[in-house]
Amino acid sequence: MKANIDNAVAEIRTVLEQVHALVPNATTSLAGYPMLFSRTQACSTLVSASQRVILNDVAVLRGQAA
Repeated sequence: MKANIDNAVAEIRTVLEQVHALVPNATTSLAGYPMLFSRTQACSTLVSASQRVILNDVAVLRGQAA
């Protein structure tokens, strides 16, 4: 999974460089992903506590990669 995210980061960097080349005076913002579930409260019986941790970790990892 981390390798896929690393590849996406490289692709995003390339796209941002292309955008900058086309419109060098533009301001570009890239937002991360919010955590999807509370770390302290169960919010669904469909998603277990361990699944919530995994999904939140993916969101954090994606946000750091950006």
